[in-house]
Amino acid sequence: MGFLDRFRKKRPSIDDPTFGALTYEPPWWRGNALFRPCSTEVAIGIESDERGPTHAQRTRFRELGERYDGLLPAIGAALWELYRPTRAELEGEPQARLGPSGAGELVAKTTLFAIDVRRDGTIE
Repeated sequence: MGFLDRFRKKRPSIDDPTFGALTYEPPWWRGNALFRPCSTEVAIGIESDERGPTHAQRTRFRELGERYDGLLPAIGAALWELYRPTRAELEGEPQARLGPSGAGELVAKTTLFAIDVRRDGTIE
């Protein structure tokens, strides 16, 4: 242990039954959680106090997992609307044809990397 390590505050951590190992960086609990629809871990942020995630936040996360596949068409449409101006800009470029050509293709090439659950249950 270095000399300055004794002055550093240790961040609180918990092992949550839904989210796994989390570390508190006020006002967020941060870690990585398995998101079953993607069959992978994603970065997770839970906005909460020092007591940790609430039952409601755990429930919202599980509900998202249950509904995720049904949400993919809407997610793809929203991503396509954001990407459309860039696609139009690149239309004359020879390599533009290598990019996604529609919402379904765009969502298929997109990887979910993080989920934030706010105090009010909003998920981002």
